[in-house]
Amino acid sequence: MEKVLVTGAGGYIGSVLEPKLLERGYKVKAVDRFFFGMEKLKPHPNLELIKEDTRVMPEEIFKGIDYIVDLVAISNDPTGERFNEATWQINHYSRVRTAKLGKKFGVKKYIFPSSCS
Repeated sequence: MEKVLVTGAGGYIGSVLEPKLLERGYKVKAVDRFFFGMEKLKPHPNLELIKEDTRVMPEEIFKGIDYIVDLVAISNDPTGERFNEATWQINHYSRVRTAKLGKKFGVKKYIFPSSCS
């Protein structure tokens, strides 16, 4: 069974994507700080919830991962402007780090969706 790592998993897109991946037979590692709770994500035997900041998540999270869907982001302009440094760290640094670690661990595909907001 193939494994998908989803960052920003507790957000709007992640909480919609995960059930679809599970329905299609993937194992999902869902990474988020879950500021807004984990209630959107229903328990499932193939779902692993990892409460972690993507800027510092441990490398072992990437072991055995086939695909990464990197959704983590500060996703609106007012928040990004108010928290400029955190936005840079999350939207740029953590995503570059995730892509590099994915490559290091032999991930087949890194998917970087963006709303460009």
